Formats: sequence, C-alpha cells, structure tokens
Amino acid sequence: MFNLFLLVACPFAVVSLLINIQWQAWIPALFNLGQIVIFLIGFRISQTQKGKRFRGLLLLSLCGIAIAAAYLYKNGSEYRLPVMMLAGLVLFEKFWQYMLFSILLIAAFVTLRISNIPYEVFEATDGGILAAAMKIFLPLLVFVLCLYYFKDSYFTTLAKLEKAIDEVSREKEQKQRILNAVAHDLRNPILNITGVSKLMHQETNLTDEQRVFLGMIDQSTTASLTLINDLLEHQEQQPAANHVLSATNLVGLLRKWSPILQLRAAEKNIHIVLENRDPLIQVELNAARMERVISNLVHNAIKFSPDGSEILITTGIQEKEAYITVQDRGIGIPASQLSTLFVRSGNTGRSGTAGEASYGLGLPICKEIIAEHKGTIAVHSAEGSGTVFRITLPLYQSA
Repeated sequence: MFNLFLLVACPFAVVSLLINIQWQAWIPALFNLGQIVIFLIGFRISQTQKGKRFRGLLLLSLCGIAIAAAYLYKNGSEYRLPVMMLAGLVLFEKFWQYMLFSILLIAAFVTLRISNIPYEVFEATDGGILAAAMKIFLPLLVFVLCLYYFKDSYFTTLAKLEKAIDEVSREKEQKQRILNAVAHDLRNPILNITGVSKLMHQETNLTDEQRVFLGMIDQSTTASLTLINDLLEHQEQQPAANHVLSATNLVGLLRKWSPILQLRAAEKNIHIVLENRDPLIQVELNAARMERVISNLVHNAIKFSPDGSEILITTGIQEKEAYITVQDRGIGIPASQLSTLFVRSGNTGRSGTAGEASYGLGLPICKEIIAEHKGTIAVHSAEGSGTVFRITLPLYQSA
C-alpha cells in the first residue's frame, strides 16, 4: 500500500513542482520538492529493503507537508490525508499506533475543513462548530476502524492458512519418511526371495511343476518391486512419461499372468476362465503397470465372489479398440458407491465374502494407469448380481 501511494502521488508532486516554478511560487515549490525527496527515499527503501523502520517517519513527514500546504494555501491538500490513512494501515502494525496516527490525521482534516467555512454558517445551524466537526470526525473514525477490522481479519485468516499449509507440509514429509522406511523394509525381503529363487533355478533336478512355481515366484517378486517403485515415484510426483510403453500382444500377456492369478483364486476354489476372441491384439503398454491393473481387478473379483464360483476374463477388438473385461458372479456393488468407485476420497472399502480387508484405493490407481495408456475403464454392477469391469485401449499403430 505504501509503495502504491508513492507511485500514485509522485507524478502529481512533480507536475505541481513544475507549475509552481513556472508561476514563481517558490514556497509551494519547496513543499513539492520536499515531497519528491521523501518519495525518492521511499522508493530507495523499497528497492533495497533497508531502513524499512523509517517508512513511518516518511509518512508522517508527508502528512506534515500536506497539512502545512492546506493551511497556508487552502489548496485542498487535506484530502490527501485519508489516502495516507490507508498507507498507515500497512506501516503501523500495532493497533494503538495506527489509531493514534489516524485520530491525529482526522483531527487535522476536520480542523482544516472547518477553517475553510465562514463562521456565519455555523451560527445559522444547530449545534454550531462542534456539531459540524462531529459530522466529519465520526464517519472518518468509523472508516478507520473498519479499515483496521479488515486488516485484522485478513491477516488472521492469512495466518491460519499459513499454519494449515505448514501442518500439511509437515504431515507430507512425515508420510514420505514413513513410506521410504517401509519401502526399504519391504524391498530387502523381496530381494532375498528373488536371490533364493535364482539359486533354485540353477538346480538341475527340478521337476517341470517346480520350475513353473519358481517362475510364479519370480513374477510375483518382480511385480511387488515394481509396485513399490511406482508408489515411491507417485509420492515424489514423477511424471507418467517415465513409464515406457512398448508394442505388446495382449493375448500372450494375459496367458502369462493367468497361472499366478489362478493360484490366488484357488484359495477360494474359484476358477478363472480366459476367453480370447481375437488371436492377436497388439497394443502399446507398460506390462508391469498393466499387470497391476489386471491383478487388482481379478483380486477384487476373487475377494467379492463366493467359493466355487467362476471369473471370466475376456479380450477382443471392437470398433478399432482393444478391450478387456473382468466379470464375476459375486455380491456386486451398491448403486450408491458406483459414482465414487474410481475416486481416491471415495469411501468404497468393504469386506470380502471371506472377511478380506479392503481399503478402496486400488480402483482409483487402476483408472490413473489406464489414463496413462490413453484408455478407459468402466464398471457395470448391481448388488447381488456380480460385476463387470471393462477396459478399452487403443490398438497399436505401426509406423
């Protein structure tokens, strides 16, 4: 506000100086010169940020010049005083300082205005000079109090916002530290499992079934490490462009993932059926990220399906797009939860048919991953009638 006051008032002081010099009004010109010097000092303080404590003294000096000019020359300089009250609102931090400054300016303004009115006018009105003075003084006092109330409310709100931002920042840092620690603790045992699995692969007397199980272990540990890395990247706000996409046969990829998914489903005696309606479906994707999506959808289907049921995974091409559907015959999703199913803040977590825990975080992540692949994900469900998730992805276009 003080800088704005300087910028607005300085040109008027320069013009007034030139006019007074032309008319050889040397004393008013001297007043203008004093104002310009004060403005220049104020600009210098604003530029260097040194001597800021002297800005109040500069404002008082400008007030003194305006009062003197108004009293001596009756040139309306007293109307600058209300504007200076606005500047004082910023410069004087304590309430008593601002009120003392403002009341002195109001008193000076009232005195100057009253002095410009002939005494006969007051004799003809009720209350005389005192009533006329109060009609000017009281509105200005209310104006000053309203200004301070606005300032106090503004800075109180600003302080609350800054405190809230600091708290959020501290919580975020604490969350990041915990996440890093947990990720480190998770990585080590997974890497140990990977190392043991590689050693077992070197054995020559393993059966084919044992090698299949070792392959599942490798696949699971790789997926777990990828998930941990993705989680850390998400917390660090790494761009999705870091995930490299490559042309992939979706049918072959699902066949590769099918055994590990079936192993998880076997815990509830659930059978997974893979139906490929097109033998070759070329899409551009990040295999690790897409495995996370399919794994999440299938695990949800297992979680909310009864023992001995069936889950159908279908792939195909429709309208120049690849699609994947994951269909179960489980308990379905309540209509009230469908609109917030892919929203992180949505309260959609609920227990599975065998009491499995659910936190409602997987589907929002799935939607983000599908969006990275420029695809879509939709859900069709009714409570008690099962659920169908449908993913669409653009087909790979070779150059």
